[in-house]
Amino acid sequence: LSSVVERAVAAGAALAATGRFQEVTGEEACFGGERILYLNHVHERCVRDVWPTVLDGDDRFLIINKPAGVPSQSHQVGRLNIEGMLSSMGYPGLHIAHRLDQPVSGVLVLGRSTKQQSSFLNADVPKEKIYVARIKP
Repeated sequence: LSSVVERAVAAGAALAATGRFQEVTGEEACFGGERILYLNHVHERCVRDVWPTVLDGDDRFLIINKPAGVPSQSHQVGRLNIEGMLSSMGYPGLHIAHRLDQPVSGVLVLGRSTKQQSSFLNADVPKEKIYVARIKP
């Protein structure tokens, strides 16, 4: 099989011959005029070319400025999020300690371990939060 067909089969594709789709096992070959339909294809949302800025950090936490338009977290594999962007910037294994909505920019704290993440999320530890909004007239 060609590498294109092999990748399609691995992604759960169906092979179409004369317009009738059937599930493929990986033993089929793709010939001229046949089409491959990806059944598990996910479109990634467009994101501006803006990366998070590291503001501070220590052995327990990393503090960043999250740009607007990037989700803090995503439960879907392959979706762009802050943890993935930071990992590609050389900061792997971070755990988000709180979240900001996707259209919002601002300071975000990430723990370097699940223990640090849990200590930040602990309701018994007093915290002060300050929200600043910029409003256009």
